[in-house]
Amino acid sequence: MDLPPACDRDDAPGFLVNQATRFFARVVDRTLRPAGVTVAGLPPLLLLAAGGEMLQRDLVRHAAIRQPAMVAALARLQRDGLVARRHHERDGRAAVFSLTERGAEVVALAGPALIEGNRRALEGFSEEERRMLTGLLRRMIANLGEADGNHRC
Repeated sequence: MDLPPACDRDDAPGFLVNQATRFFARVVDRTLRPAGVTVAGLPPLLLLAAGGEMLQRDLVRHAAIRQPAMVAALARLQRDGLVARRHHERDGRAAVFSLTERGAEVVALAGPALIEGNRRALEGFSEEERRMLTGLLRRMIANLGEADGNHRC
């Protein structure tokens, strides 16, 4: 099948960003794997470390992760002893999550692992190239966040 030029893998921003994300995750996961977590489990842990106890719906909103994926992530993190769950005192349907001591230890490992992953990703880039790349990625994210779904690629 012939793809339109804008969808060619070598020039397709979506493909390249996805590939960079996978490679970045592999670098970070090497450090985190012994602690029993991967980069995919970090968003709720980092949010809880920064904000203390949070409602599940707030974790979903702040992490920009869909509800079903967040439910699964939180269940794994709870099973692994990284987060604790309790019912909200006034709304028994709402779940409140907090970081456990073991979760805080994982977060302490995550910071240096993420810094190292970013360092490796930007190795050989000038300061101007780094600023340009992050600016372009922010614009790309904004474009996709506003996208209406009518794009072909």
